[in-house]
Order: sequence, then structure tokens, then C-alpha cells
Amino acid sequence: MNGHHSYLLVEGRQDALFVGRLLQELGLRFVQGPEEVPEKWQPYVDGALRQLDQTRRRVGREGIPFWQMFKPACLFGDAHVVVVEKVGGNRAQFGRTLRATSEFIAGGLGGLTGVGIIPDADTDSPAALRSAQDAIRSAGLAVPDNDQQVIAGSPNTGIFVLPGNAAGGGLEQMLLDCADTVYPSLAKGARAYVDSIDPDSSQYTPNDVAEIRTPQGPVKATVGAISAILKPGSTMQVSILRDRWVGPATIAIPRLKALANFLRSLCELP
Repeated sequence: MNGHHSYLLVEGRQDALFVGRLLQELGLRFVQGPEEVPEKWQPYVDGALRQLDQTRRRVGREGIPFWQMFKPACLFGDAHVVVVEKVGGNRAQFGRTLRATSEFIAGGLGGLTGVGIIPDADTDSPAALRSAQDAIRSAGLAVPDNDQQVIAGSPNTGIFVLPGNAAGGGLEQMLLDCADTVYPSLAKGARAYVDSIDPDSSQYTPNDVAEIRTPQGPVKATVGAISAILKPGSTMQVSILRDRWVGPATIAIPRLKALANFLRSLCELP
């Protein structure tokens, strides 16, 4: 496929799917099988698993799930392709992944429309920005001076530190914004439940409550509680894909709107 090809790096699978859902609202659709993967990104398809998938299907057996053959999220439209790849929460992988991808795809990163990094702020938004800047610099690309800035070029480059506005945290803050809009009673109940937990209670060991004591622990627990009601027995990832976290009612929320505008500019989406 000719047209605009863009490449985004995020920290985790949930981030990739959330960005993918936002791109859906901007008019793109998820690639569903290896035959839909554009030629430029075919090197990412695991050839051995693709062959095994074809062999199984020929004999009437269940095939290999597409996400196992093609690990990034890939979305496309009539004239745009956006690939979103996770680095497993390790910011040190941003630079290495950019450089490896540049060598892996035809035309390298310079042949793309946009290259962006979307890290989580965690407890230090400026540090997350600097880490992303270092990664882009190491790949020989133009480095944005500021968060949410897009530099026009070949390719365009940009960084958006979640959740935005130099706030601490990450994706979960944006998800809570969404829940407050489309699931207000559920969000209120989830907050009350998490707030009711006493981590100093003798029924818990230090290991039991280690994560809830972290700065982002209560926020993540609240989002997880909402997801558990919406999709009992499923992961947060399933809920992001199937529930109304991202949609017409939430895309106008300031932090989501800012991220949507960033993606439009970086990837030159209409």
C-alpha cells in the first residue's frame, strides 16, 4: 500500500490498544490477518507461524491467532497505515527498537510519515520526556523540544507523555477520565471500594499490599475494578477493545482530545 505509513512506540499492550482504539475513532481500522498487513510491514509477520497457520487451516484445524504472528497493533485506512509497538514497559528499549525497525523495514524510518513515542509519565513526567528525546536522537531523527510537540520532517517526529499536561501517572488516568464520562456510577463505586481498603489491616502481608501502596496503585486498582465489572474474567486489554472507554462520548475529553490531535498531526491523518 502506498500513502502515509507511521510508527508509534508505547510502553505496554494496554497503551497500544488504547491508542489503537483512538485511531479507530479517527477513521482507521485494525488489521485482522496477515494478508491485510501492508507490504512495508510484512517483515514483522512471523513466517514460520504463518506457514503453520496455513497448514492447520488446510486440514480443518484451528489456525494461529493473528496477534501471535504479528505482535504490534496495525491499523489502516484508504491512505494511512499506523503501526503501534510496545516495548514492555522498559524505556531503555525505545531507542534500540527505533534503530532496529529502521534497519528492518524498506526505506527505514526516513521513509515514514511519522515516528512517535508515547511513554507513561509515572512519577516523573520530565524524565519520561528526556528518555523519549534520547531515543529519538539515537535514531538520528529530529528531536522535539517539548511534550506534545510535533516536528515536521521526513519523518515527522513527536512525543506525547501520558496522561498529558506534565501530570504524573499514565494511561490509567486517561481511562478514569473516560469512565467518569461513560460509566460515572461505576467509577464512583470503584473509587469508594478502593478507598475502603485498609492496607494496614493485619489480614494483609506486606507483599499483599506492596503494589497498592505505590503512587499509581490506587488508580490502577480503580480502573481494574471497573474493568472487572464490565468484562468479568477478562483482561483490561479485552475491556479496552470491547467497552466504551474510547468513543464519541469520550474523544472530546481534554486529555483524549489532545492525544487525538497529536496523532492527527504526527501521522497526517485527515
